[in-house]
Amino acid sequence: MSAAFDITDELSALKKDVASLRADYAQLASDAQTAGRRQYGLAKDEIGAAFEAIKDRLSKKAGDAGETISDDIEELRRVMETYASQTQKAVAAHPLSLIAGAAAIAFLLGRVTR
Repeated sequence: MSAAFDITDELSALKKDVASLRADYAQLASDAQTAGRRQYGLAKDEIGAAFEAIKDRLSKKAGDAGETISDDIEELRRVMETYASQTQKAVAAHPLSLIAGAAAIAFLLGRVTR
């Protein structure tokens, strides 16, 4: 009978060892999930920070380009106003010359297109 007790004791010990291994495995799996979640969170934060930095740089460059374009458009507007003003003054000062010049250009265009 002592062999039967030895087998029973061995089976009991094996069951305890298997239960302990299952508990250890469950704890390892839980720890791995926790570590994975933590790493995911860190990676997500790093990617988010990098994205924000890139977005800020692009926004700044777009703003700078917009300011440059706005300045160029304003300069063009000033130049056009100057030319328009000078043209108005020239027309007011020499209306007959303008009419004669327009007639000459019309005559030349008419000759060229025939």
